[in-house]
Amino acid sequence: MAKKLGIVLVLVTSLLFSEQIIDGVAAVVSDMIVLKSEVQQYALIQAQQMGIQNPNKLDKLLENSLDQLISNKLILKQAEIDTIEVQDRRVDQMLDQQLNNLIAQAGGEARLEEEFGKSIFQIKEDYRPRIRERLIIQKYQQQKLSGVTVTRREVQNFYDQYKDSIGTIPPSYTFGQILIKVESGKQELSEVKAKADSVYQLIKEGANFQKMAKKYSEDPATGKFGGDLGYTKRGSFVQEFERKAFSMDEGDISKPVKTQFGYHIIKLVDRKGEKVRTRHILFTVKKSNKNYQKAKQESQKVRNMIVNNEISFDSAAVQYSDYKDAYVNRGIVNRLPKNEIRNPDIVNTLDTLEVGEVSSVFQNDMGYNIIKLIKVHDDKWVRIKEYALNMKKQREYQEHINKLRDKFYVKKYGVR
Repeated sequence: MAKKLGIVLVLVTSLLFSEQIIDGVAAVVSDMIVLKSEVQQYALIQAQQMGIQNPNKLDKLLENSLDQLISNKLILKQAEIDTIEVQDRRVDQMLDQQLNNLIAQAGGEARLEEEFGKSIFQIKEDYRPRIRERLIIQKYQQQKLSGVTVTRREVQNFYDQYKDSIGTIPPSYTFGQILIKVESGKQELSEVKAKADSVYQLIKEGANFQKMAKKYSEDPATGKFGGDLGYTKRGSFVQEFERKAFSMDEGDISKPVKTQFGYHIIKLVDRKGEKVRTRHILFTVKKSNKNYQKAKQESQKVRNMIVNNEISFDSAAVQYSDYKDAYVNRGIVNRLPKNEIRNPDIVNTLDTLEVGEVSSVFQNDMGYNIIKLIKVHDDKWVRIKEYALNMKKQREYQEHINKLRDKFYVKKYGVR
């Protein structure tokens, strides 16, 4: 999977950017613009997901991507008028989920950083505003389409028309999952903190920040550029980093700030309204074999308690799992289609289990995992009804988009 992802990504990138295109405006929607680079990036992601490698299909893909981004801008404009907002907590949850999916698909954090040419930290910060916009669009769509339903006759008519193209519908799984993350110990944290403190002291004594970033920063995307993160608006950084960056004055250099990515020394270069330009030096916290062994032993201990009926699976998930929502859902994933489970390790494990069976402890990039298969669902009719409903919603949604195009100013310039 990881090898295929890399090949498709590199190939499509070379096809899309074989001609040097100076960034410019692809479309104007009311008081918002769609940049050519946005369209190219959106098309690149779509091509990657669909496995498109034929150059003849890329022009059509770029055109479709532009239309989709125009539709998104129309929705965002109307959502702004309707004061539709999403909570920061929801953005963080979705961001973590998307990042974990990307890591799983790429085959690990290091491979993902290699594919994107950015650190995990920078990938996350780049994704944050996009996730917020996506959630606003989703919320708007839900409000507009929540009342759309399909009758049994509509579902049957849909199936009669499209049954030859629907293909095999995979089962869905209800399963429990427990994750024990590999955490850095006090010694590792102390060593990295001491290193960050020493570099901070050198800077305070007159060492050049950019040179120190090039020499010491473990952010591969920004270190070679002196740690420059460019201009960034609120909501783009993780909370600890953002809280410090927006509280500083121009020219200030912070003491090491701890985030989930490690320790950062932050320099505020400039401020423009609600945007700041920062540089940072990142010191990541490595995990030792001792940390891995501790997490593995903890996972095995939890599994033994479950299989020996000393504790129920859901109680163990609440008490021990490192999934953020484990306390709420008791570690249970309800009726998830097999083809929508992005982690191949979980799919492969589920395929080997009988209903009610608890897996052995297995490791992936997220940590050590325990899975319990609760139920296998034959969801053929459920999925057909879902497909029929989605098609009806798409038709009504497109009608709504057409009305918004009449309401707001739209000028389309194209990508090429």
